[in-house]
Amino acid sequence: MRKYLLVVAAALVALPTAASAVKISKSERASEGAPELLGIPVESLSAGIGYSNYTGEIAPDIAPGPGWDLRLDLDVTQPVELEVQYMGAVNSVIPDPLSEFNLYTNQFQTAAQVAPWTVGDVEPYVSGGIGLTRVSVAKNPDLNAQIQSDTMGSVPLAAGADYPITDALKIGARAQWDIYFDNELLVQENTTDSDRWGFMVNIGATEF
Repeated sequence: MRKYLLVVAAALVALPTAASAVKISKSERASEGAPELLGIPVESLSAGIGYSNYTGEIAPDIAPGPGWDLRLDLDVTQPVELEVQYMGAVNSVIPDPLSEFNLYTNQFQTAAQVAPWTVGDVEPYVSGGIGLTRVSVAKNPDLNAQIQSDTMGSVPLAAGADYPITDALKIGARAQWDIYFDNELLVQENTTDSDRWGFMVNIGATEF
């Protein structure tokens, strides 16, 4: 695997440990016996569905499609949380009217989430981090002569807001932009100028 992907993998392993080391204080939930991961209190576990697509050179041949995610938020210190997230998506690739195949995306990422204020019960936030993305397509040269499977690094940037439904549940929405590097989705090109946008709606548990 390329050196850039090794750097990303090392960051994914090291970031939770580093966050635990710099933890300043626990929230009230932690003092009430909230579960922990690597010594960091778990704030919430959520799942969601959404809509996303690619940008740049390959965008004209790819249709927006459904996505889903599973996110674990860890309470590092106020107002910072650590996101550990899996995201998946399926997009249709249509090179011509007679053939169609799918592009499958699987992404794992870790990000720091900052929520410095609240608006009533709504908690807006921004986040940024690093991740690994695998994009897979069918191995049929008649269908995917231009696009190939690839593993790449990503820099996920997001903005969103959460709202508590009850003491144990919350709902949220977020917009995310994934900046890809070491991206070789286009055949015979060393790098591809394509990133990814997406919108997600999540529901999560805040008590366990």
